[in-house]
Amino acid sequence: MNRPHSAGTGGFLKMNKRKKLAAGGVIILVIAVAAFFILNDDKSIEAVKAMSGPYTEKIVAVGQLGLSQETTLVSEVSGTVREITMQEGGTLNAGSVLIQIDEGDLAYQLEEREAAYLDSAAQYNNLVSFEYASAKGEYDRLTSLKSQTESAYRDSEKLYNEGAISKSTMLSAKATYESVLSQWTTARLRLEALGPGGSLRNAGASRLQGAEALYNKARDNADDYRIVVPWDSVVLKTYVAVGDSVQPGQTLADIGGTGGFTVSADLDEKYFPYLTKGLPVDIFVGDDRTKGVEGSIENITPQINPNTGTFAIAIALPDDFPYQASNLTVNLEIMLREIESAIQIPAAYLLRDNDTDPETYVFVYQNGSAEKRTVKTEAGLSSFILITEGLSDGDIVLSPSDGLSDGDRVNKYEEADAS
Repeated sequence: MNRPHSAGTGGFLKMNKRKKLAAGGVIILVIAVAAFFILNDDKSIEAVKAMSGPYTEKIVAVGQLGLSQETTLVSEVSGTVREITMQEGGTLNAGSVLIQIDEGDLAYQLEEREAAYLDSAAQYNNLVSFEYASAKGEYDRLTSLKSQTESAYRDSEKLYNEGAISKSTMLSAKATYESVLSQWTTARLRLEALGPGGSLRNAGASRLQGAEALYNKARDNADDYRIVVPWDSVVLKTYVAVGDSVQPGQTLADIGGTGGFTVSADLDEKYFPYLTKGLPVDIFVGDDRTKGVEGSIENITPQINPNTGTFAIAIALPDDFPYQASNLTVNLEIMLREIESAIQIPAAYLLRDNDTDPETYVFVYQNGSAEKRTVKTEAGLSSFILITEGLSDGDIVLSPSDGLSDGDRVNKYEEADAS
């Protein structure tokens, strides 16, 4: 009878023990939760203050300064350098001789050919102008005289037949006419020979052409020994000195046109949609970014290099650009957009509910809580986002990295450097 009673008492004691353990677990859980919220109350949330300020978007790149025209002059002949007319950095007008190579007997031959050509030209010009004009004048005179003497002869012949004059008088008139006719025929033939397509003019033209061909050949041969600049040029570099022997194909000098300088640069293809002709570009030589010169984009190559993923641009420089050099490395800042006053925040502070949702929002600190606020933005090339609507100066924008939700209590925040 006592055993069941004893067993019931032991079970009751065990149940009390379990309840105590369970109660203790609940107390620990409550303490842990309370500690979590207490610790969270002390945790600072990173934030940035929305403030209006200058907003710029620019591409920073490196380019190469060069002349608008550049070329290398090479020798076409072998010989010895006799003269260099301009040193590096000097300028020459188009057609000027930069380097003279000793041409030997070619100079004398050229003088002979030139003299023969000038003599033939003078003879031909005399034939075409003076001789032809004289022949034309003589022909016109004899034509008039022929008409007169022929008329006189016909009249005398008629009078003779009528018995009014003697035969000798008539024959004299006939002889005069025939003499003039002979002279007129000679004058006509000479005029035809001297005129366009005539034998004398053709012969003179042929002699002139032959002399000119020989002269041009001699001049071309001599020109191979004269290295001239094709346009107004600045001498960039000379590779030979007076007395040096040169061979065909040997590089003699590098020159550039004095008509202006340009900067070329290769940019990542991601920038292609942002660039247009005429965009301003600040150009800096060296590390000093305070003394820039403004140029502008004058050409954008529409072809992307498949190997590098880049495209080329050319930048026009002002006429008073202070540096004259070829292949000089310069730093570039291409200004895409510049706004005097705008609010911008780091892109990491911006949220979307999903990737397809066009609506963006931020969390703004408002009376101790996180307030979800829709904003309108414009994205650019930088990690900052331009806020066009939804924020005002002084608004505290909270970082969403701590899992914030709309209405969450915020006891502390710490402003981060937004630059």
